[in-house]
Amino acid sequence: MQPGTGMPEGKALTSDADSLSEFVEKHGLWLLIPLALGLFGLAKFLTTGTTET
Repeated sequence: MQPGTGMPEGKALTSDADSLSEFVEKHGLWLLIPLALGLFGLAKFLTTGTTET
């Protein structure tokens, strides 16, 4: 294991699902914040019909 990468040394990712779940566990907050803001913006746009606040 390479320190800090979480990947086996000299190997490709064995499973996309495993790597994705690990990525989400490590960076989930940084994925959820823009996603939540995007959904909020979309909902606001759909309810008001404009992007202006």
